Amino acid sequence: MFVGFFIFYSNSYFLKRRKREFGLYALLGLRKSQISMIIIFENLLTYLLALLTGILTGIFFSKLFIMLLFWIVNLRVDTKLIVSASAITDTVYTFFIIMGITSLYAIYLIFRYSLLKLFKTEEREKKVGEKAPLS
Repeated sequence: MFVGFFIFYSNSYFLKRRKREFGLYALLGLRKSQISMIIIFENLLTYLLALLTGILTGIFFSKLFIMLLFWIVNLRVDTKLIVSASAITDTVYTFFIIMGITSLYAIYLIFRYSLLKLFKTEEREKKVGEKAPLS
């Protein structure tokens, strides 16, 4: 739950920062469906790279931490590298669910805003972030 919330929150933050870029794509003549396909492919590549890297480092570090635990406890046991197929499939399913949710949210944002609003949001955010002068 925490990882899903964190990924969704960070993804929505980055999407809000990229609204001007999406507006520029629309200004150059890309349709909203084409912009959403770009976002989906970016998400797919990012999530696949993160998934592959995470699974490989998880396998490596699980063996390392088991060996470290046995060394701390002073236990002499021959450890074998065990890769659980069900854990990998659960991880893949979870990642694709999170990717689907974040991609749908990105598509929603693209179709929600007009070209003019995509350019104006950054100016509004800057005005809101400025502090009022003290009188």
